[in-house]
This record gives sequence, structure tokens and C-alpha cells, in this order.
Amino acid sequence: MTRPLSESLSQLPAFDNGSIVMGSAFMKRSRSTRIVTGHPKLDRISGGGLRCGELSEWGLPLGRGGRELVLNILARAQQRHELGLLLWIMPEGELSVYPPAWEARGLDLSRTYFAITDEVLRDLKAAFVEPVFDAIILDTPRALSVDDQAYLATRARDNHNLILVLRPYLLRSEKGNVWARLRLNGWYDERRSEHVIDVIRGGIGGVKPDSLRM
Repeated sequence: MTRPLSESLSQLPAFDNGSIVMGSAFMKRSRSTRIVTGHPKLDRISGGGLRCGELSEWGLPLGRGGRELVLNILARAQQRHELGLLLWIMPEGELSVYPPAWEARGLDLSRTYFAITDEVLRDLKAAFVEPVFDAIILDTPRALSVDDQAYLATRARDNHNLILVLRPYLLRSEKGNVWARLRLNGWYDERRSEHVIDVIRGGIGGVKPDSLRM
């Protein structure tokens, strides 16, 4: 179901700019404290962008264009060399990837890896233990316990990378992942031709701001 992580990592490409390094050397290099999203309002509310070392949770209803926002943020970060390797994890049978479409949005497919599994922490635990990936995206995970979420937040902090949990529904303020520093909903407003972001928790000062239009 999933390709062994060790096999995938053994085939990582070499990069002349030195921005991608082996895990043994990874901790020795300095990484950006925040990843600027490119959306001024979101960057302002989040205090300058997504913070490395933190877990965030995104409510992105399927078919409403929310994933475009995440793809744009990650692609921009790769282009600016703020992020290197990405791992995108999806459940069995839920979603599909059409590589040319992702590449057209600016994602570097040579530095983006995909895995399909319903048992994320069982099958891909090495991806969270070793500080290899700059960002790990859990897209529509089927089962994450409270303990799992706490573990993910700890690994993000220890490895100083981004972990994004994408939900296929709108998040609610009264229920959700208490380990996510930032929780927000996102969708595309076709009438206004712009993305809308609704921060549930994690805005500056811990106060939920009004919806943000990009």
C-alpha cells in the first residue's frame, strides 16, 4: 500500500544549492522561524506566517477550493527556498493526485513525496521521527486520536518542521484539536474570486478575528 520510506529516501535527488541535506546534518542548519504565506492579511493575523515547529489544523471542505490556498503557500515557500522536501499523506481511496496540475500551481514535484495509507503513524512513523521533511501534510486522515495529535505536535516541535492536518469539513470552535496552535477554515468565494480564511484559534493575541478575504 505504501512505498517503504527508506526506499524513497535512498533515491532523493541531489541539489546544487545545498538546501536539502541528510537527516544527520539537518539539525545543524538554521531554518526559517516562519513561512510567509504570501497573503498579507493571513500573515498579519498569524504574526508573520506559519511557524516552523508547530502543528496547524485546516478546515477545507472538498470541492470549495481550499486546498488551492495550501498548495499556493507551499509552492511559494519552495520557490523561495524556505521549504525543501514535502510529504503529502492521503488515505486509501479518498483523493487522487494529478501531478501536472500540482506542478502547474508551482509545486516542485522533485521535492514532493506522496504516500497513501489509512494508518499514518503505523506505516510512516519514520517520517515523523527523523527530521527529513520540512513539511508534512496529513490530508483527510481517517483516524487520529488525542494521543496521536499530541505526538504529532511534539514531533513538529522537536524536528522544527510544519505539520498540517487538512480536514474535509469546516472546523468548529467548540470542538477540535487542542494541540494545533493554529486552527482555521478556508474556501474559495467564486462570486468575489478570492479565498476566505476564518481563523478559529491562533490569531494574534489568541483572539478570533473576522473572516479574512485574500
